[in-house]
Amino acid sequence: MADCTKSQERPTEILLRTDTVLGPFDPSDPVIIVVTRPAATVTIGGTRSTSYTETRFPTNSAGSTISDPSATVTLIDFIPPSVSTDTAGSPFTCDKYGYLLDDGKFARVDLETFNLTIINPNFGYVGSLAYNVLDNYIYTNNGYRIGRVDVTGNLTLLSYTFASTDQVVGGEFDNTGQLYFLSTGSWYQVDLKPGSATYGTMRASGALNFHSWQFGDWVFYPNTGRVLWSYAINTSNSSRAIVKFDLSTHLVSAPHIYSGFTGGPSGEQFGAANGDLYWRDGQGDFLSEQHPYV
Repeated sequence: MADCTKSQERPTEILLRTDTVLGPFDPSDPVIIVVTRPAATVTIGGTRSTSYTETRFPTNSAGSTISDPSATVTLIDFIPPSVSTDTAGSPFTCDKYGYLLDDGKFARVDLETFNLTIINPNFGYVGSLAYNVLDNYIYTNNGYRIGRVDVTGNLTLLSYTFASTDQVVGGEFDNTGQLYFLSTGSWYQVDLKPGSATYGTMRASGALNFHSWQFGDWVFYPNTGRVLWSYAINTSNSSRAIVKFDLSTHLVSAPHIYSGFTGGPSGEQFGAANGDLYWRDGQGDFLSEQHPYV
């Protein structure tokens, strides 16, 4: 087992700027300078994960702080790297399974037999799972922080976040590495395309017109264009529907509405290669719909 107590070197951006501050002053006086110079990348020791500012006051040859109206102070802003330094575990392979959370356990389900296999019994509770076909990792959200899951069910929380003020209830990738999170009132687009200059950043967001439909996850079918699909229910009139979220217009619509439903709001949903949609209802039962986008 590796010794995790040792300080590791990590890339850190340092912004350095010297400004003239009217004095006199002493180290107890707060000085605030907004740093706008471009960043220079260096390497420093330590494991600090949050931004902080170090103020360096001028001193004389004896090491004492000087009070001089023309003196300068130096502020150094330390900012954590935007790319996680954690080593990625082994990726998944394109297989016949769906991957889901089962009472805090990371599991896989055979979409032919619906047999459930626990992979990591101590995974914990996070948001929805989404598979990135460009790097074969599963991604999720822990609050508003993005996490990556490897084939062993190990969750690595990355430094990437997205700003949200409401509860995220579903997420899915398109085929270009863009991860879409949908909440009870908003949608968020995060760039997770490997090699992208904007990797890990939130590219867009907006309001979501989900009306009264309740959904728990989304599915992307490459042959249906820029659209996410979901099985949803409406408890106010006991109806169910196949709804879609248009990634170009960012509008939700329900092309197929049916009367009556069993169970509760859906949990994880999976899109099979043949176009079928699978989901698990609120009672833990697996259900399917053939070619929901037809």
